[in-house]
Amino acid sequence: MEKEHSELQEHILRTDWWCENLGTWRAVISGAEATEENGEQMPCYFVSVSLLEGEDSDSNHWTVTRKLSEFQALHRKLTECFPTLKKVQLPSVSKLPFKSIDQKFLEKSKNQLNTFLLKMLKDERMCQSEALYAFLSPSPEHLKVMDIQKKSNFSLASFLERLPGDFFSHQEEEAEDDSDLSDYGDETDGKKDALAEPCFMLIGEIFELRGMFKWVRKTLIALVQVTFGRTINKQIRDTVNWMFSEQMLVYYINIFRDTFWPNGKLAPQNTARSESERKETKERAQQKLLDNIPDALQSLVGQQNARYGIIKIFNALQEVSANKHLLYILLEMLLKELYPELSLEMDEL
Repeated sequence: MEKEHSELQEHILRTDWWCENLGTWRAVISGAEATEENGEQMPCYFVSVSLLEGEDSDSNHWTVTRKLSEFQALHRKLTECFPTLKKVQLPSVSKLPFKSIDQKFLEKSKNQLNTFLLKMLKDERMCQSEALYAFLSPSPEHLKVMDIQKKSNFSLASFLERLPGDFFSHQEEEAEDDSDLSDYGDETDGKKDALAEPCFMLIGEIFELRGMFKWVRKTLIALVQVTFGRTINKQIRDTVNWMFSEQMLVYYINIFRDTFWPNGKLAPQNTARSESERKETKERAQQKLLDNIPDALQSLVGQQNARYGIIKIFNALQEVSANKHLLYILLEMLLKELYPELSLEMDEL
């Protein structure tokens, strides 16, 4: 477990460092040799990756071993997004007589592949490719491969639609817990992780954990899901049950009473604020949010992503029509939970 944790930390640090220094990396094949693969000879290359300028450390200099077939797979994958790469010819063993690999072929292929690497790392768009980084990264394969939810579509509406059954259920049967809190993504019984799944997907949507290397943050989230899925689900259940416990309901009622009837008297009508006062309040509220971002959130998605996500949430809550729609959905969910017969009547309509 310690080894996996250490590998994950190194992977995150190396990836963050790669992102911060995009455009200043170089990859050069320092050596080549012929190896056996399925009874046949296959060229194998030692690729040295480093910053153009900087100190020699594990985070900005490393060497990976890649076979010719892996170079060819990368070429095919990138060609789908960058058609200009079709003009770049890679060496091929199949064209050699009797597939013999000598030093002359290794030197020639090494030059061709160095040209290929140089072209990718010099291109402003190509150097941002996740596939390229995964190819050059020395991290274990399981940290570089993402397969969460088979990239299922997500929307806030679908997330809200799933809440009633998940978030207002107070039945804590042991058998149900064992099935719901099993390994994440297990679909053998047709059930999915109904609690953690939408929460992680919501986090991914808000903080834009996609695109240029943001998948490393998703890797961390996926690891938490797989490793601590049971704990996360139980925490969500306990938190929701606490939010709707008797003592919290009394607290909500007291807040409602003290707000509208302070000291037993009807609260006076608030004076209308000017546009400048509204703007000032809005700016102060946004700054308060940005100044109080939880450290755990910044560690999970990155400081910059956390700020962008908070600003996105804040701006979304400024939409009057969207706020009304959200309020109506939540009110409908609450009424259906308090009065189940309403659902039956609506189904009959």
